[in-house]
Amino acid sequence: VSRPLLDGRVLLDNAEVAVAEPRVVLSELTGPIVLDGQLAIFDGVRGLANGGALALDGTIEFDGLALSGGALNIQAQGVALEMPRGLRSELDALVTFRPDPKSPSITGDIRIVQSAYTETITIAALARQAALPFTSSNAERPYLDRLQLNLALTTTEDIIVDNNYGRLAAGANVRLVGTVAEPGMDGRITLREGGQIYLAGRTFRITRGDVSFTDRRHIHPEFNIAAEADLGTTGNVTMTPTGTLEPPSIDLAA
Repeated sequence: VSRPLLDGRVLLDNAEVAVAEPRVVLSELTGPIVLDGQLAIFDGVRGLANGGALALDGTIEFDGLALSGGALNIQAQGVALEMPRGLRSELDALVTFRPDPKSPSITGDIRIVQSAYTETITIAALARQAALPFTSSNAERPYLDRLQLNLALTTTEDIIVDNNYGRLAAGANVRLVGTVAEPGMDGRITLREGGQIYLAGRTFRITRGDVSFTDRRHIHPEFNIAAEADLGTTGNVTMTPTGTLEPPSIDLAA
């Protein structure tokens, strides 16, 4: 009973699986899962993930009822996702899940085809959110503590931000590392010249800027931005936000 051997096929026919947070709906799942002893073989399972095309192929190994090895390749195209909250994106992805019992992992590449953030924000709320630990049930936590991440995230089209703090575009080339329970990030987001930042009743035009990530144990952005505002007859003022969210340093120079 502790180490059952399974034999047969599970034929999916318009099956559906839903995850509440982040909201992910796998629908119209069709195709065979072949059961061979302690193997589950995904042999061309196809379907939709949040409306985008999904393909699952590979073999998962079991030891009794626990995952013990193998690799599941996940290919997705045109997947709509809101993560983190307020950032609405369309993604293409090619990732592999390896359920090694000692060091399970999710690796691969994710391309952000289009993305927009239009939520009203405050710097204080962003800082609080960045400081919050990942929360999960006690049953999930031990596995998520071990589930390693190595995901390259790049943009094919710029991310658009249009809210109370500005209107700008940015390109991203970052890597998500660490674990699912405690993710980190390295890489850079580059702000496009000409974007607008709204501050102190003025509109500043970005002349250069990037947001870098160097902490592989946390997601802590560091700002290095220069933007100018026209003060009319008194000339221009240059604003230079630097540092982190807790709190950033903002220098002004005429």
